[in-house]
Amino acid sequence: MLKIYFYLKSEKVNKNGQCPIYARLWHDQNSVAITTRQYISPERWEYTNKLRRLLRMEKEKKIRKNLDIFQLEIKKKYDGKISENSEFSLAEFKNELTGSMTENRIAVLKILQNYITHFSRKVKNDERSSDSLRKYERSKELLIEFIKTNYQKDDITCESINDTFIHKLELFLKNRALKANKGIRNNSNINYISMYKTAFNFAVKSGLTDKNPFDFYSSSLRRKKTAIQS
Repeated sequence: MLKIYFYLKSEKVNKNGQCPIYARLWHDQNSVAITTRQYISPERWEYTNKLRRLLRMEKEKKIRKNLDIFQLEIKKKYDGKISENSEFSLAEFKNELTGSMTENRIAVLKILQNYITHFSRKVKNDERSSDSLRKYERSKELLIEFIKTNYQKDDITCESINDTFIHKLELFLKNRALKANKGIRNNSNINYISMYKTAFNFAVKSGLTDKNPFDFYSSSLRRKKTAIQS
């Protein structure tokens, strides 16, 4: 019989003061741990009794729902393995789970295209301008070029975006403007990255991803503006 317990990995804290929620899988006195890709602050984890209490915050309700789905999917896969009457290996089962999780990680360009599709509907309804839509389409072209130039890939997963990625992207946009001798000035750099942030915010609201890695850029930008003004 497979048992699943959720726990907080408190030694890993991100910039928002949140820690990853892990799942501990037990089978025949053996155990493995895998990430759920869900995050919560230690204070809220304790206050909600590991999300067991009646939840009032929408974000925490969403995390609880995702954990329930996560647990249900694991149990379904386990039941399928057992029904095959094959010898069960918890280590191999973990590899299969983490492999499928990697495959299901959403790609960056898919997130951006998802928002562009959403934005185009607003343009058709005269809620947004076609000029703004063209800017988003241009932002996608630039992101494709950046990923191919710096990572030699057609796309990358959103989990690959970190502070270094955003810093390199900003430099890429600036250097490209210098080579072209026009177009992408500093304000445009900020606007393009703000577009990426907007697309990721929409992805978070749509449940495609759990966090917006471009939130770091906004906080960094605020510190720059404060430093300039002072």
